[in-house]
Amino acid sequence: MAAPWPYNKVAVAWNYSLLNQRVKKFLEEEKLKPEEVLLFTYLATPLALRLIESYPWVSVVYDVVSDPKQVEPRLAPFEEKLLQRANVTLFASATLLEQYRDHTKNPVLFRDGFNTELLEAKVETPPEVARLPRPRLLYIGGINRKLWVEAIKALCEAVPHGSVILMGPVAHGEVVLPKLPNLYLLPLRRKYIELAGVLRTADVGLIPYRPDHYAGNMHPSKLNEYLVFGLPVVATATQELERLAQEFPVKLFYFGRTPTEFAEAGLLALAKNINLQEGKIQILTTQFRWRERVRDFLRLCENN
Repeated sequence: MAAPWPYNKVAVAWNYSLLNQRVKKFLEEEKLKPEEVLLFTYLATPLALRLIESYPWVSVVYDVVSDPKQVEPRLAPFEEKLLQRANVTLFASATLLEQYRDHTKNPVLFRDGFNTELLEAKVETPPEVARLPRPRLLYIGGINRKLWVEAIKALCEAVPHGSVILMGPVAHGEVVLPKLPNLYLLPLRRKYIELAGVLRTADVGLIPYRPDHYAGNMHPSKLNEYLVFGLPVVATATQELERLAQEFPVKLFYFGRTPTEFAEAGLLALAKNINLQEGKIQILTTQFRWRERVRDFLRLCENN
């Protein structure tokens, strides 16, 4: 049983002993030496750092998906060590890369790939989704502190005849959702491929992130699932998303800076009634599939 005190030296030592047993077992079963193993982490905790320093890994990769210090300031000194120890530090967000660049040994912008296999999945739409009135405005992902509840409420009020769907795990201590007749909370699918059945029947993809430093600097991975299915994206006007909007060859973002503007962006996206699966965006999703991104990642590791 792991100890729940991530900064207590005794607890870290105990947890490391448990983790180290599993690591040794894995190496023995796979007949591998640490020098043949790449360690990939998105955690900058004392436990992760101790594991990194305990073996001569062939390479250490730190994946920065958000600034963890915004949630837990005590991580700062441990992340500082990891940024200097990692052979490569990946950033899907160009905004985060700029923030970290001067404190990181080898920062690399590495955007997420597209799972075009979702389009070919023979998955039925869940009945609890199929019976919801259209238009369907869908958010997939964690329902936690980054969700801009006021924007969701304004959108529900702007589309009373439609369905605003939130699908994902809820952090009840971080967010309180309003009780509205057209706001539907659904659990995340048990298997990733099951998302195809939900995305296929959606009309708009939502990224209602709070416009703060923590959420605003992220590159939402859900964006790629939306684009694979040709969904227009209604999003908070964050620095990272506005930057991305300039990079894409077609208009696919509809931004809001306030809850009211977010709702208006939703109405505009529905009025345009566009489908982005055709043309340039389809070419883009095909060119940057995960298969190609994994190859890029392996080449990157070999060169570092």
